[in-house]
This record gives sequence, structure tokens and C-alpha cells, in this order.
Amino acid sequence: MKRPRWLSSTALIFYALVLGVLLGYLFPAEAHPAAYETFRFLSKAFINLIKMLIVPLIFSTIVVGIGKTGDVKAVGRMGIKALVYFEIATTAALALGLTIAHVVRPGDGLTLPPTGEQLAKPKTFVETLLHLFPSNVIDAMARQDILQVVIFATLLGIAAAHIGKKAGPFLTFVDSVVAVMFQLTDYVMALTPLGVFGAMAGSVSHHGLSVLAAYAKLVA
Repeated sequence: MKRPRWLSSTALIFYALVLGVLLGYLFPAEAHPAAYETFRFLSKAFINLIKMLIVPLIFSTIVVGIGKTGDVKAVGRMGIKALVYFEIATTAALALGLTIAHVVRPGDGLTLPPTGEQLAKPKTFVETLLHLFPSNVIDAMARQDILQVVIFATLLGIAAAHIGKKAGPFLTFVDSVVAVMFQLTDYVMALTPLGVFGAMAGSVSHHGLSVLAAYAKLVA
């Protein structure tokens, strides 16, 4: 049964955003620390659920997508096109992001709490190349090193495509994983209003209504 428009996912997200602003204003972090921690919990829990989906989704879809082609040469051509597209899109995204960050400066006026994390040291060219090849796939997945996961999934998919019918049971299993992960993604996406509410309420509770101007500038 189709839900009415006023109860659509987009509408619920909008309601959650407005309610988050209202409750964040009514329950400032200094006066109501328990409410602020509740807001943060909802936001961080939703973000963690999103992160939980990334690695298994990327891994399973790449393996199935490549493994089911059955043509290693076609995979090679597809891989080259994907690499070229990835490089062009990444370069364009970096250029756009740097331009907006330096010209619009959307983060001006926001004071974020220190995280205690230090900036990573830049890698040499050789270290960057070596980073492409995971020495421990489980560790790469645990660290959510997407590049290493993509490399492993690609090689695994090529191997499955190369051996043909013998890889059938394996690809059937991974295909089932894809279906389950997409269903799980639907469940997590249904919680988006809670995540939006927690993020907005936590921000307003911590920074006050002034944070809305910075957010509006960023969205614009």
C-alpha cells in the first residue's frame, strides 16, 4: 500500500529536521546534557549503521558484477573505462570541493570539538602503490579501507569469471549476499528521519541557532 505524500520518506525527513531544530533549541547542551547525549546517540548510531553497509555492499556487488560476465577481456575493458571515469569524476569533485571551501568558506563560524586524531603523514609514490595491495583482507575490511577492498573484490571477481562454471555456487552465494544487503539497506534507510533528527538536534543544542546559517550557506 502506497503511503500518502505527507507521510513519504522525504516528508518524514523534513519533519525530523524541523523537530530537531526545535528540540535542540529547547534543550541546550549545557543545561540538558542528557538530552544532548541522546541526540548524539541517534546521530552516531545512524552513521554507524551506514558505515556497516559500505564494505559488504561494495565487495559483494563488485564480485558478482565481474564474476557473472564470464569474459575476462570484457572485464578488462570495463575496468579501464571505470578507472578513467573514476579519475575524471574524482578530479572534478576535488576541484569543486576545494573551490567551494576557499571561496564560499561554508564552515566559518563553527567551532568543532577536538577529536584527538592527528593528520596522517603523506605517503610516497611507492607507498601509495603498495597500499593498493592488501596484505590482510579482513584487516582492510575492518579498517574500511575501500580501495583495498575494491582491489581484492575485483581480483576475486576476475578469478571467478576465469574459471567459469566451477564458480557458479560461489557466485550464487555472493549474489544472495547482495540481495540480503540491499534489503538491509532498505531497513537502515527507513531510519533516516531519526538520524536527521539526532544530527540536527545535537548541532543546534551544542552550537545554538547560529549553526543554521552555516548549514544554509553550505546547502546553498
